[in-house]
Amino acid sequence: TIWEGKQLNSVVVIVARSSRKIPLTGEVFQVRRASIVGSQGHSGHGTFPRVISSMASGMNMLPLITKRATLDEVPENIVMLQSNRTECKITAVFE
Repeated sequence: TIWEGKQLNSVVVIVARSSRKIPLTGEVFQVRRASIVGSQGHSGHGTFPRVISSMASGMNMLPLITKRATLDEVPENIVMLQSNRTECKITAVFE
């Protein structure tokens, strides 16, 4: 991955919005010719169709899930997402 310095010409897309600063070390980006861009989720420049296309062509989405919750746990996890920034993608599991 780009974070390990193994990939050339990567593009890291920032999709989350926060007032907090992002800790980055420029060395990996410079040496591996990577770039960082911002996106407003699905609202700009074909981002949403490209994500759907990546998923359809087999992109493994599981690493993006930071936590799984049952349907009964959804309300408390919504509150947690608003106050605790350790989780970024919670998936509701229907059993």
